[in-house]
Amino acid sequence: PAAVTPIAVARAYGAGWTGTLQGNVTLLPGLFASKSIAIQDATGGMYVYPASSFSLPALALGDVVQVNGTIKNYNGLLEIDPVTSVTWISAGTVPAPLVVAPGSVAPTQGLLIQVEGTLELPPDPPAPGTNYTFYVNDGSGQLTGYAYRLTNIDMRGFEDGQQIRIIGLSQAYNNNPQLQPRFQSDLIDLRAPVVLSTVP
Repeated sequence: PAAVTPIAVARAYGAGWTGTLQGNVTLLPGLFASKSIAIQDATGGMYVYPASSFSLPALALGDVVQVNGTIKNYNGLLEIDPVTSVTWISAGTVPAPLVVAPGSVAPTQGLLIQVEGTLELPPDPPAPGTNYTFYVNDGSGQLTGYAYRLTNIDMRGFEDGQQIRIIGLSQAYNNNPQLQPRFQSDLIDLRAPVVLSTVP
């Protein structure tokens, strides 16, 4: 078996590191890109970007996999690209998201995280199937959120200025931290319920 490097060690080395990582799957292929996944171990997380022609094993969230390849710095995001191999090891469980303030996301890159704050929605969120940028702020700083079109996330039911909790992958674009939810269920509406009627 290949010698496995802790993800934090590989991340500290940065671009050009080559070797094998092992972790639990936190992102399934077909959501951010056709083959991209993310894995997480006890030390850190890593985005994995195989070529579109790459053959992945069948994967479920939480599965333990080994990934062999080389780290690239893509606009401030560390990712495994090119990917030499992805090997399924065993079933497993998805790590609990790390709760972090929106203004403190940068050091968490690669991890599954959870933030809470005021939702800032640019006008007219589109129908699912369109990339959409939004923002979250709890006073610690504004965090950019990005809903990939492949996720089919629908932001039209939310309101600018409402409170929201969001789970997603801590990523970066143009060296700015970015939170990328994976599913509609990663967006938790914190608005108080509206009373439509009461029974006397």
